[in-house]
Amino acid sequence: MAKRKNKARFVLEDGLIAGNRLAGSIEVTPRGVFLSFDGYGEKCAAEGCGQPVMVEFYEGKLRLIAFGDINSEEPTYVIDMNGAAEVLRNSVRCALCKKDVPAAKARRDRDNDIVCEDCWDDRMA
Repeated sequence: MAKRKNKARFVLEDGLIAGNRLAGSIEVTPRGVFLSFDGYGEKCAAEGCGQPVMVEFYEGKLRLIAFGDINSEEPTYVIDMNGAAEVLRNSVRCALCKKDVPAAKARRDRDNDIVCEDCWDDRMA
């Protein structure tokens, strides 16, 4: 990835058509993460300057925003990502005892492993 300030260029390769590629860039700011793709844009942006995909943290929610219609000022999709929060996972596997436990009864240790309450208590004792 070539870097320029808080922007980096990338190239996506088509998952089906060999040799088919699409270049783009990612820009990271305190307000969000913005994706641009060569030849794609949004209505209110100058040609070549559009950022039709954005990820933001707004009002306590992680959101994915996509402008899928170049002729509309409004986003075609605003996806609330809070349903993907790992704390909502039905069950997780403890890295130590290998038991499946409710996600609410597990924690991540200093190595970022998922540990159930029983193993956590044993580890901390």
